[in-house]
Order: sequence, then structure tokens, then C-alpha cells
Amino acid sequence: MAGAKQPVGVQFTETMRGFISTKETDNYKVGFKTGKKDGSPFEFTLTVISDDVDRLIAEETHEARMEGTVTCPALSEKPMKVTDGRFNLFVVDPDRVDARKMLYSMAMRSEEGKTYFMEGFKEIHDDFGLDLWPDTTTLYVTLHEGENAEGPVIGKGIIHIKVKDFAKQMTTMKAINAANILQETEAIAKFGKFFASVLQDIYGGIIAKANVFNPDAAPRKRRPLRMDPPETYDFPADDGVHLRLVRFEGGKKGPVVLSPGFGVTGASFYIDTTDTNLPEFLYERGYDVWVFSYRASPDLPSASIEFTLDDIAKRDYPAAVAKILEVSGADSVQAVAHCVGSLSLLMGLSLGLKGVRSMVSSQLTLHPVSPTLNDVKAGLH
Repeated sequence: MAGAKQPVGVQFTETMRGFISTKETDNYKVGFKTGKKDGSPFEFTLTVISDDVDRLIAEETHEARMEGTVTCPALSEKPMKVTDGRFNLFVVDPDRVDARKMLYSMAMRSEEGKTYFMEGFKEIHDDFGLDLWPDTTTLYVTLHEGENAEGPVIGKGIIHIKVKDFAKQMTTMKAINAANILQETEAIAKFGKFFASVLQDIYGGIIAKANVFNPDAAPRKRRPLRMDPPETYDFPADDGVHLRLVRFEGGKKGPVVLSPGFGVTGASFYIDTTDTNLPEFLYERGYDVWVFSYRASPDLPSASIEFTLDDIAKRDYPAAVAKILEVSGADSVQAVAHCVGSLSLLMGLSLGLKGVRSMVSSQLTLHPVSPTLNDVKAGLH
């Protein structure tokens, strides 16, 4: 349309270097080590181009195109030209919480007339230690024969951005289609703000956003649980504290009692945000499932009073096991207990609790060693 405002984009050029092996088709690290040993380098210099920085930021795929060359002596003696290159910046990783990926995909055409395809990814996730630099500068590479990822895998490896190449990369960032210096500055600032904000959210620790909850989102449609409506049993411990058991009777196996971590309601076990939660899994296999909320559960009045783990071990678990045996008619229970639920059940068993014939202990067992900071916080109440 005549007179329509042309969007402003951004571009930068990136060089990465490393090693690949055409002897390895399964493991990236093995491919890197083998390629390095065999003298099989792999490197590229690519220009990432987005014609519209606003669209790049707004779209979930955050996609831009790539142009450039690839040097890989194992595939061609001369540099190969990149065609149909696609770069995806900080796409949400569907398989990992609080994680993103940078995705690279491109066809490579050699002067000998052969075509290969490269797909690669960078894992952006905050693990233990200082990992922002290696995460954002390490690309895991898979090579395919042919024009796309459907072709057979012919190599694996890892490539990196070296410090000197990163320094040079920073000088290549520029705006495109900008009418003036103001538009150019705004476009680069938008890209930089988006890039920095994502890294802050992932690696920022206490300065990161508290959560990713969107208060303006429409109410989520809940899926129905694949279990009959439960029976709820409210009962007291021997000191009068109110406790709760929720029963999903799927059959005669068990009974199995599920006990959560500290300050967590037992309902956390039967949330509908997973395809199959643990009670559903057990229910479908004929187990009599009991979900236990002991005195630390936030849906009980007792959560606001003072108590110790000894109270849970000596009072709550004996009362819960007795109630399950009374109602079910069984002579013993099995247990899956998590965190403080696990620790306190083990404490109860050590003190002579009867009626538990087997237990899966998750995350926390007897004799935990608390960090000094926890001791300080406890001392300061």
C-alpha cells in the first residue's frame, strides 16, 4: 500500500566454531570429542535477519532468517552456502520448566552439488553454577543428508562462540529499514530489552519475575479426573488437631496412602494439569488410594498453629493409618511420601508405628543436614 510505514528490523552476524564427527550419529559430546581427535572442524558465519523487530518479539516462534556459509571439510573441501536458514530466538521449551531454546535450521549446498541439512539448538536453562555464558554460546549440532531433517543423520557435534568472535558479533548489530537514527536506536533497544529480559527471567534468581502467571488470562478449563468422586474423611489426631484423608477407591490393591511435602495440600497429588496424575495411575490399576493432609496442610486450620515434626510423626501418621485400616478393613497400608511427609513418616516408623508394610520415600529421609542459613532463619523465627 502506498504510503504504508515500513517495519524496522534488526540483524547481526554470528560466528561459531567446534567439531563434528560423521562417525557418530547419537551423542553430541562423543561427536565433539571424536571430531576434535580426528581433526574434523565445523564452523559457520551466519547473518541473522529479522525484517520486523516487533514481530520477532511478539510471535511465539521468534523466527528470523539466516544467510551465510558453513565450513565443514568432512562434507566439502570448500565453504558451503546456506539456503533456507531459520533462526528461532528463545522459544519456550515444552519439555522443561523455566527453559527456552535457540533453534537453528538450514540447508547447506556444496560446490560439488550436494545438499546437507543442519539443525541445532542452544539450551537456555538455569542449572547449578554460572551457566549463562556456556548456555548462550553452545550449539548442539545434528547433520542430515538431503534438504531437510527427514534425511538420515550423518553426524553430531558441538560448536561454540569464542570470546573474540562474540566481541566482533556485538559490532555487527544494526537496524534495517530505519528511516533515521531514532528508529535505528529504538529497534536495537527493543531487541536488546527483549534479549536481556528473557535472560533475567531465567538466570536472574531473586531479581527475576516472581512467576509467569498472567492475571488477565481466561479461566483455564479443567479436565475431569479419570476417577469416581472421592470420599473425604475428617478425623482428629490424639491432641484434637483436625486431619483429612481423601479416598479414591479404585480396587482392592493397597491401600496406598500418598503424603505430600511441608505446607502443601494433599490435593497437589490429583491436579489435572498433567495427562495422568499419580492417583489416576494407581486407581486405573486397581489400587485403593488415600491422599493424606497432615497438620501442615494449608487447607487445614492447624497450618497456622505452632507444631513440630514430632507431632506429625507421633500423632498424625498413627491416626491416619488407623483410620485407613478401620475404613478399608485392610491389615496394613503402603505409602508414597514426599519431603517432610517422607521424613516424618520415617520418624514415625522409627518410633514404632505399626501398620505400614512398605514405603516409597521421596526427596527427604532421616537425619537431614540443614544449611546454616536455615538455622539462622529458624533462630530468628
